[in-house]
Amino acid sequence: MMLRSIIAALAMLSLGLLLSGCASSRKPTFDLGGMNRVTIPFEVSGAFLSFTGHPTVKGTINGVNGRFIIDTGAPGPLLTMTAVRRCGIIACPSRSRGADMFGVQFPLKVATNITIRFTPQFSVHYAEVLVSPEEGDHFGLLDYGTLRSAHAVMDMEQRTITLTK
Repeated sequence: MMLRSIIAALAMLSLGLLLSGCASSRKPTFDLGGMNRVTIPFEVSGAFLSFTGHPTVKGTINGVNGRFIIDTGAPGPLLTMTAVRRCGIIACPSRSRGADMFGVQFPLKVATNITIRFTPQFSVHYAEVLVSPEEGDHFGLLDYGTLRSAHAVMDMEQRTITLTK
């Protein structure tokens, strides 16, 4: 029962972020390694509990490999405590009160100057990104805004994401 509560809380975190006004308004910056177009593969995995069927991409933070769930319904990017712990990231308490879901307060943290490298040619830099208190088998969520900023096009048949300048 506790596991279901945690799963539901994580799944609803993006809604809570939107309702609490916590989503960072800063846009990410991209590096396409001097190229105009980069294509990266994604997988559809059932291994991420409530995110069954969501595409996931491999990435690295500070040289540590992890997976990121693509959640086009999320209002902003989000890291998990797993990423913070494994990648040596410093996360400080958020200036906001946190995410309020079903009357339960989830304190959020914030990390600054985070770069996620997806391929040698493609990386995303966030000046500020929210950190969920949850642990998981993934490093975080990539949101619609991040994908839109990179002019991302997903090809569901080929299981690729093409990003352009």
